[in-house]
Amino acid sequence: MVMCSGGNPEWLESWLQTPFYVGEKCETHILKYNTIFCAVCMGSPICDTCWRWQHSKLHQGHLILQVCSSSGRAAIDIQEIRKYIDVSGIQVYKINGKDILFLNPNWHGSQDHHEHGPKCQTCRRRIKDSNYHFCSIACKNYKSVEYKMEIGKMKSRAGGGEGECSSGRSMRKRSRKGIPRRAPFC
Repeated sequence: MVMCSGGNPEWLESWLQTPFYVGEKCETHILKYNTIFCAVCMGSPICDTCWRWQHSKLHQGHLILQVCSSSGRAAIDIQEIRKYIDVSGIQVYKINGKDILFLNPNWHGSQDHHEHGPKCQTCRRRIKDSNYHFCSIACKNYKSVEYKMEIGKMKSRAGGGEGECSSGRSMRKRSRKGIPRRAPFC
Protein backbone atom coordinates (compact mmCIF):
# COMPACT_ATOMS: atom_id res chain seq x y z
CA MET A 1 0.00 0.00 0.00
CA VAL A 2 1.41 3.41 -0.98
CA MET A 3 1.66 5.92 1.85
CA CYS A 4 1.83 9.69 1.74
CA SER A 5 4.44 11.68 3.61
CA GLY A 6 1.98 12.12 6.49
CA GLY A 7 1.91 8.37 7.15
CA ASN A 8 -1.60 7.91 5.79
CA PRO A 9 -2.48 6.07 2.58
CA GLU A 10 -2.55 8.30 -0.52
CA TRP A 11 -6.22 7.47 -1.19
CA LEU A 12 -7.42 8.71 2.22
CA GLU A 13 -7.76 12.40 1.31
CA SER A 14 -9.67 11.61 -1.90
CA TRP A 15 -11.96 9.19 -0.05
CA LEU A 16 -12.76 11.71 2.70
CA GLN A 17 -13.61 14.41 0.13
CA THR A 18 -16.01 12.15 -1.80
CA PRO A 19 -19.61 13.36 -1.28
CA PHE A 20 -21.31 10.12 -0.19
CA TYR A 21 -25.07 10.49 0.46
CA VAL A 22 -25.09 14.17 -0.50
CA GLY A 23 -24.01 13.89 -4.11
CA GLU A 24 -25.79 12.45 -7.08
CA LYS A 25 -27.39 9.03 -7.01
CA CYS A 26 -26.57 6.28 -9.49
CA GLU A 27 -27.61 7.16 -13.06
CA THR A 28 -28.69 3.58 -13.80
CA HIS A 29 -30.28 2.69 -10.46
CA ILE A 30 -31.89 6.00 -9.52
CA LEU A 31 -32.87 4.93 -6.00
CA LYS A 32 -29.34 3.85 -5.05
CA TYR A 33 -26.60 6.02 -3.60
CA ASN A 34 -23.03 5.65 -4.81
CA THR A 35 -21.38 4.04 -1.79
CA ILE A 36 -18.48 1.96 -3.13
CA PHE A 37 -15.07 3.57 -3.56
CA CYS A 38 -12.02 1.99 -5.21
CA ALA A 39 -8.93 3.16 -3.33
CA VAL A 40 -6.63 2.14 -6.20
CA CYS A 41 -8.43 3.98 -9.03
CA MET A 42 -9.68 6.83 -6.77
CA GLY A 43 -12.46 7.62 -9.24
CA SER A 44 -16.08 8.48 -8.59
CA PRO A 45 -17.96 6.12 -6.28
CA ILE A 46 -20.50 3.64 -7.71
CA CYS A 47 -23.62 1.98 -6.32
CA ASP A 48 -23.50 -1.57 -4.97
CA THR A 49 -25.73 -2.93 -7.77
CA CYS A 50 -23.44 -1.56 -10.50
CA TRP A 51 -20.53 -2.95 -8.53
CA ARG A 52 -21.95 -6.47 -8.45
CA TRP A 53 -23.00 -6.62 -12.10
CA GLN A 54 -20.39 -4.55 -13.94
CA HIS A 55 -17.38 -3.38 -11.95
CA SER A 56 -16.32 -6.21 -9.65
CA LYS A 57 -14.18 -7.86 -12.34
CA LEU A 58 -12.61 -4.52 -13.41
CA HIS A 59 -11.42 -3.82 -9.86
CA GLN A 60 -10.37 -7.34 -8.94
CA GLY A 61 -7.57 -7.21 -6.37
CA HIS A 62 -8.17 -3.51 -5.63
CA LEU A 63 -8.87 -2.09 -2.19
CA ILE A 64 -12.64 -1.47 -2.11
CA LEU A 65 -14.33 0.54 0.66
CA GLN A 66 -18.09 0.59 1.14
CA VAL A 67 -19.64 3.32 3.25
CA CYS A 68 -23.00 3.21 4.97
CA SER A 69 -25.34 5.95 6.12
CA SER A 70 -26.01 6.74 9.75
CA SER A 71 -28.01 9.79 10.76
CA GLY A 72 -27.63 11.12 7.21
CA ARG A 73 -23.83 10.99 7.39
CA ALA A 74 -21.33 8.72 5.70
CA ALA A 75 -19.82 6.11 8.01
CA ILE A 76 -17.79 2.93 7.72
CA ASP A 77 -17.56 -0.27 9.71
CA ILE A 78 -14.57 -0.03 12.04
CA GLN A 79 -13.53 -3.61 11.25
CA GLU A 80 -13.25 -2.73 7.56
CA ILE A 81 -11.19 0.46 7.89
CA ARG A 82 -8.86 -0.40 10.79
CA LYS A 83 -6.88 -2.69 8.48
CA TYR A 84 -5.70 0.33 6.49
CA ILE A 85 -5.49 3.33 8.83
CA ASP A 86 -4.95 4.00 12.52
CA VAL A 87 -8.38 4.60 14.06
CA SER A 88 -7.29 4.96 17.68
CA GLY A 89 -8.74 8.00 19.42
CA ILE A 90 -11.74 8.35 17.08
CA GLN A 91 -15.24 8.26 18.64
CA VAL A 92 -16.89 4.90 17.91
CA TYR A 93 -20.66 4.69 17.47
CA LYS A 94 -22.77 1.55 17.57
CA ILE A 95 -25.47 1.39 14.87
CA ASN A 96 -27.57 -1.76 14.36
CA GLY A 97 -25.06 -3.78 16.37
CA LYS A 98 -22.11 -2.60 14.24
CA ASP A 99 -19.28 -0.39 15.46
CA ILE A 100 -18.86 2.48 12.99
CA LEU A 101 -16.78 5.60 12.49
CA PHE A 102 -17.99 8.73 10.74
CA LEU A 103 -15.94 9.91 7.78
CA ASN A 104 -16.46 13.63 8.38
CA PRO A 105 -17.59 15.78 11.32
CA ASN A 106 -21.25 16.54 11.89
CA TRP A 107 -21.55 20.12 10.70
CA HIS A 108 -25.04 20.36 12.18
CA GLY A 109 -23.94 19.08 15.57
CA SER A 110 -23.10 20.92 18.74
CA GLN A 111 -20.19 23.32 18.57
CA ASP A 112 -21.00 25.37 21.64
CA HIS A 113 -17.65 26.49 23.03
CA HIS A 114 -19.22 27.14 26.45
CA GLU A 115 -20.28 23.53 26.96
CA HIS A 116 -18.23 21.44 29.33
CA GLY A 117 -17.06 17.95 28.55
CA PRO A 118 -14.85 16.27 25.99
CA LYS A 119 -14.46 17.91 22.58
CA CYS A 120 -12.91 16.92 19.28
CA GLN A 121 -9.35 18.26 19.13
CA THR A 122 -9.84 19.47 15.56
CA CYS A 123 -13.36 20.84 15.11
CA ARG A 124 -14.23 21.37 18.82
CA ARG A 125 -17.52 19.49 18.49
CA ARG A 126 -18.75 17.64 21.54
CA ILE A 127 -17.89 13.94 21.75
CA LYS A 128 -19.54 11.46 24.07
CA ASP A 129 -16.56 9.81 25.74
CA SER A 130 -13.41 11.40 27.14
CA ASN A 131 -11.38 8.36 26.00
CA TYR A 132 -11.65 9.65 22.42
CA HIS A 133 -9.99 12.73 20.92
CA PHE A 134 -11.65 13.02 17.49
CA CYS A 135 -15.23 12.88 16.21
CA SER A 136 -14.39 11.54 12.73
CA ILE A 137 -11.69 10.08 10.51
CA ALA A 138 -11.32 13.44 8.72
CA CYS A 139 -10.63 15.27 11.99
CA LYS A 140 -7.90 12.81 12.96
CA ASN A 141 -6.40 12.92 9.47
CA TYR A 142 -6.36 16.74 9.51
CA LYS A 143 -4.74 16.84 12.93
CA SER A 144 -2.06 14.27 12.02
CA VAL A 145 -1.17 16.13 8.79
CA GLU A 146 -1.11 19.43 10.70
CA TYR A 147 1.14 17.86 13.36
CA LYS A 148 3.55 16.45 10.77
CA MET A 149 3.76 19.88 9.08
CA GLU A 150 4.45 21.55 12.44
CA ILE A 151 7.24 19.04 13.22
CA GLY A 152 8.73 19.73 9.77
CA LYS A 153 8.67 23.48 10.43
CA MET A 154 10.31 23.02 13.83
CA LYS A 155 13.05 20.85 12.31
CA SER A 156 13.71 23.41 9.57
CA ARG A 157 13.90 26.21 12.16
CA ALA A 158 16.32 24.19 14.30
CA GLY A 159 18.46 23.42 11.26
CA GLY A 160 18.42 27.05 10.12
CA GLY A 161 20.62 28.20 13.00
CA GLU A 162 18.19 30.79 14.30
CA GLY A 163 18.82 31.59 17.94
CA GLU A 164 15.23 32.40 18.78
CA CYS A 165 12.14 30.43 17.84
CA SER A 166 9.29 32.83 17.35
CA SER A 167 5.83 31.55 16.67
CA GLY A 168 2.89 33.57 15.46
CA ARG A 169 0.90 32.59 18.54
CA SER A 170 0.05 34.95 21.35
CA MET A 171 1.06 34.11 24.90
CA ARG A 172 -2.48 34.80 26.17
CA LYS A 173 -4.62 31.97 27.46
CA ARG A 174 -7.74 33.49 25.92
CA SER A 175 -8.27 35.83 23.04
CA ARG A 176 -8.89 39.45 23.98
CA LYS A 177 -11.96 39.90 21.89
CA GLY A 178 -15.21 38.29 22.92
CA ILE A 179 -18.33 37.75 20.86
CA PRO A 180 -18.85 40.76 18.56
CA ARG A 181 -21.95 42.78 19.43
CA ARG A 182 -23.50 45.62 17.49
CA ALA A 183 -24.09 48.93 19.16
CA PRO A 184 -27.78 49.65 19.73
CA PHE A 185 -29.40 52.09 17.34
CA CYS A 186 -30.55 55.26 19.10
